[in-house]
Amino acid sequence: ESPLSTGWTQTGSTVYNSRESGGAADGSYFFQAGPLDSISYLQQVLTTTPGDIYTLSFKLGNGKTASGADENYFSVSWGGVEIPASVLDDVYAFGWSTYTFAGLTASSINTTLKFAFQNDADFWKLDAVSVTSSTSRPTAITEPSSSMLMGLGIAGTALATLRSRKRKNTR
Repeated sequence: ESPLSTGWTQTGSTVYNSRESGGAADGSYFFQAGPLDSISYLQQVLTTTPGDIYTLSFKLGNGKTASGADENYFSVSWGGVEIPASVLDDVYAFGWSTYTFAGLTASSINTTLKFAFQNDADFWKLDAVSVTSSTSRPTAITEPSSSMLMGLGIAGTALATLRSRKRKNTR
């Protein structure tokens, strides 16, 4: 999904944030964030099942080409908790890269997915955000069908009739 389509909210410094076309990693559009000297946030509240395990995947690029004092920062939070492995602080330019975080547990029916950006020299690029449930549920045990039960009943009656006939014939 391209960020800034349905359901996404921006907060913080959003002056240099935009939905861009051309050069997207997946599809036609991507989200570009380049707030100066402060953090910008992009978030969406997801409908989740408490206790289920989810996997987050997205594509990210960093256009920072300057060096030295120019700062950049990126992180992802799940349900209000920052994912430590998602933190990128003062990194140099890189092209589209896929990031995947598995084992994210939902604690309520609504879970907030939140991206944080700062890039004083250039822009972060975000695309192809995907959240999938990786919890496998046990298959429900289905009731035997009525026709199967009726068939077993008829077979049982036939067997009982045969037995009673055998007893009559042996007397």
